Amino acid sequence: MKKAFVNWSGGKDSMLALHYVCAAFWYDVKFLFTTIDRKTQMVPIHNVPKGWITRQGMSLGIHTRKLYLDWPVDNDTYQRMVLAEYRLMKVREIDVCVFGDIHLEDVRDFKEKICRKAGIEPVFPLWGRNSRDLVYEFLDKGYKARICASGHPDLPDSVIGAELTKEWVSSLPSHIDPAGENGEYHTFVWDGPIFRHPVKLPGSQLHAQQQGGH
Repeated sequence: MKKAFVNWSGGKDSMLALHYVCAAFWYDVKFLFTTIDRKTQMVPIHNVPKGWITRQGMSLGIHTRKLYLDWPVDNDTYQRMVLAEYRLMKVREIDVCVFGDIHLEDVRDFKEKICRKAGIEPVFPLWGRNSRDLVYEFLDKGYKARICASGHPDLPDSVIGAELTKEWVSSLPSHIDPAGENGEYHTFVWDGPIFRHPVKLPGSQLHAQQQGGH
């Protein structure tokens, strides 16, 4: 079985991609790879503290690998630093990177370019699927997540800390992707079928972290 690592944000899409890989025994997942803003000590844009990522990994039984960046970072610097990390994965005989992307072609092209340079095989288990179907499948499988960041003017910061539900997704305006694929919102997964125990994070903490990340 090939070894793999997952490009990890702590959110529902990377979680569902990991679920597919683990449930079907596609790969032996060795790492969850996350970028961290050196200043805020959070996952950039998602506003997830690095400690929460560590706790996720501990509950999932998978090591986390964190790349610290001075955010915001230009594409050339980002590519150079991520490429170095991917090459280290290759040295460890890890040949596959799993991504949770759904349908943004330019983002996929950028990630595939880095993988090719490192000799890593990119895998996109969710690619081309319907966004709403994926969110519903994520929830139907028993995963639980909270909204941890909003990135659209029609989604106010008051949504931060809310539990992700089918009702919430169905209430979104039609111009917002149900999975937040365009960055409209981001989530943090705190429980589910392959977790050993829940990562309990009260909504008040999420509100506090969001305010600190601005």
